[in-house]
Amino acid sequence: MKTIPELCSIPEIIQPAVTPGHTSIVLIQNGIYIEEDFIKAFPTCVLLSGASYIGAQQRDGHVSHNDRDCMDLGAFRNPSLDASLEKAKLDEFATAYTTSNVVEVRKVDDIVFYRWRKLLWNATFNPLCAITQLDSTAIRQFGSDYSLIRPAMAEVVAIAKADGYDLGKGVIDDMIETAPIELSFRPSMLVDVDKGNPVEAEAILVTQPPSINMSEDWDSVTRIGSRVRGGGGAQPRETVVRGRSALNAAQRSGAIIATEKKYATGNATTRPRVEGQLLTKVDRSDDIVPLKGIPREVGMTIQRRRNEEGLTQKELAVKCNTTQPVIAALEQSNPTADKSVIPRISRVLNVKLSGRDIGKELFPKKK
Repeated sequence: MKTIPELCSIPEIIQPAVTPGHTSIVLIQNGIYIEEDFIKAFPTCVLLSGASYIGAQQRDGHVSHNDRDCMDLGAFRNPSLDASLEKAKLDEFATAYTTSNVVEVRKVDDIVFYRWRKLLWNATFNPLCAITQLDSTAIRQFGSDYSLIRPAMAEVVAIAKADGYDLGKGVIDDMIETAPIELSFRPSMLVDVDKGNPVEAEAILVTQPPSINMSEDWDSVTRIGSRVRGGGGAQPRETVVRGRSALNAAQRSGAIIATEKKYATGNATTRPRVEGQLLTKVDRSDDIVPLKGIPREVGMTIQRRRNEEGLTQKELAVKCNTTQPVIAALEQSNPTADKSVIPRISRVLNVKLSGRDIGKELFPKKK
């Protein structure tokens, strides 16, 4: 179920199935800081949160998985619960989820860092492809790398940094390379637009990090109720609400909502202008080099990382949903080898196989 709070409240939907103090709740949805409503609704339940990477396409009633399921998973810290209990529940779920040996779970200490990292892709490719009606390859071929995608990613990096999370140098290149030009697909938000479905706009593009007061220069009042203009009769009562949960509940009930804002002019005289303050300069020298043919360095890197992971060519092929001869051809840098599987190998082995810094970790471990 996608996080679309203006349509429904997921905590309300799952409430009958939750036993306080016993049930563990796992969120594998897009977005950042989507956990708040669940913590409030179920304060005695462990909340696990995951950033999942999976390739799948639905067509003619069939779902085709074209990339391996890999997930960064951690406990979203609840100060009212024992950290050892959260860790035990994390270990229990990770073990159960990976029993099939076809999915991978990377247990992490701070899931917010990894959600910010995934948001770098979801908050850029998803809405930009939906707006332009272009797939992941077409939007890059039309020159939007530098005009749209990189500037948007730079804003996400800046906001994450203001929230205390440094996503690292070169992260923009890394995330763009997870959708190489050779692998064309339609992001989920574009698919939803095509089908006329609601999109995850709020969870991906609107949620405010709790550590950043992005509206300290604004005075805001949100009122719920109805207004009667003119004389005659008593004025209907209006309720002033604060907080997203109350606002979403009012929206679902069909109440009339008005938000009044004005800039705090007292602050305007003492504060400098902040336009563009959260933007960062994109270093155009860190360009992405499209993969043409198969450089020997790529083949050697695949072989080295496969050996480091203790995998045979056949085992790596199974993890990447391909065949052993394809892996062998890639390791030999055979120019006729199937290059479309390279992004899957890159994710399975956690190594960069295109662009700059071939051989480095694709997703560096947080120190």
